[in-house]
Amino acid sequence: MTPRACPAGRIVTFDTGSACGDSTATRAWPASCTATDGFSGIDANGCKLTVTGGTANGVGTFAFSATATDKAGNTTTVTGSYKVQYRFDGFLQPINDTAHQQICGPNCSYSIFKAGSTVPVKFQLKDAAGNIVQTNATPVWANPQKGNLTTMAVDESAFTDPADTTSTYRWDPTSQQYIFNWGTSKTGAGYFWQIGVKLDDGTFYVVDIGLR
Repeated sequence: MTPRACPAGRIVTFDTGSACGDSTATRAWPASCTATDGFSGIDANGCKLTVTGGTANGVGTFAFSATATDKAGNTTTVTGSYKVQYRFDGFLQPINDTAHQQICGPNCSYSIFKAGSTVPVKFQLKDAAGNIVQTNATPVWANPQKGNLTTMAVDESAFTDPADTTSTYRWDPTSQQYIFNWGTSKTGAGYFWQIGVKLDDGTFYVVDIGLR
């Protein structure tokens, strides 16, 4: 007798093996389970599934317990865990996110900004169907980390938007995206800088840009 969590027929790997699911859906599932028994058959109660964990909007780490009993009175329980994450396609323009070619294109190069200008850092989050969604907790701005030296020339526009002074991104309802205006310092010129975002699904995304 084998209880099996199996929503919607998509595959995701649980810590107990392979079952059905979708690691980019923003909803808490498995929402149901099935069980089979080759001898007496499953009793009238079928398979019962309990799911706990995650955040209010259905992302994060979940634990599940699937229990089934056959007509002979034998009971089997399968437990495990799975993660549900937002779909993140990369940082948006004016930043070239070289790690995400579906946004940046196959031949894009690093974005080099003028030191002392504002760098608008933007991104969107989506569910498994491609719909734009918001987080349960506000995305956190990751403090810039200094990287290697660069002599690459400025190839991006000089933005003068007011710099954000909080530690979180803000939601723009018009453009349906998260934004953080990083006010760069002239003293950061000549280096690459790694900037990023921490999300409430437990993921952390970064991108490298240069200042000159």
